[in-house]
Amino acid sequence: CNICGKLIVRDFSRHIRIHDETGRFQCIFPSGYCKHKSRKFNRPYDYKKHLLNIHFTFDDPAAKAAPNLTEKLHFRGQCNACGERFMANEWLETHILTTDLAMKC
Repeated sequence: CNICGKLIVRDFSRHIRIHDETGRFQCIFPSGYCKHKSRKFNRPYDYKKHLLNIHFTFDDPAAKAAPNLTEKLHFRGQCNACGERFMANEWLETHILTTDLAMKC
């Protein structure tokens, strides 16, 4: 990569998105509530990880330390904004990333 100097063996187009300042995904929480420096993410994986780690409180503290997003999705917790309780995957799909305004936080 001519920007960061990393040797990218495969999927260079995916790597180069980390350098894009515009971001394809923006945190839905307002800047006063979200402490991320730009609130913008270029990969859906990173955006979902951010949402779970910052805006969702897991009942089991070990869930936050889970090594990947897939493992975090099966833990229970609550929405930091409204206090409603969900499984992490349901929180993302039906409460945060949904287009249904009646269900959205």
